[in-house]
Amino acid sequence: MSPSFNIIGLASVTFLNILIGGYVFRRNTSAEANRAFGLMALVAAVWTFAVALSHHSTLDPGWCAATMLASGSLIPLATLSFVERSSRPADVPGPSI
Repeated sequence: MSPSFNIIGLASVTFLNILIGGYVFRRNTSAEANRAFGLMALVAAVWTFAVALSHHSTLDPGWCAATMLASGSLIPLATLSFVERSSRPADVPGPSI
C-alpha cells in the first residue's frame, strides 16, 4: 500500500463519517438516537483525521498521539450512548379512553 493511497483512504473515511453522521443528525435533530449517532460519527471522524495527521503531516507526533488517544477513548462511550438511546422503545400513543 503506497502512502498516497493511505492518505486518500483516511481522508475518504473521515469525509464519509462526517457526511453520514450529519445526514442522520439533520433528519431529526430532536431525536436522542440521531444526536447520539451524529456524535459517534463525529468522534470516529476526528480519530481518523488524527491518524491521517500522525502519519502524513509534520505536526508534533506527541500532539497527534494525544489526539488519537483522546478521540479513540471516546469511541466506545459514544457507541454505548447510541446503542442505549436507539434501543429504547418508541413512544407510541395508545388508545385514548
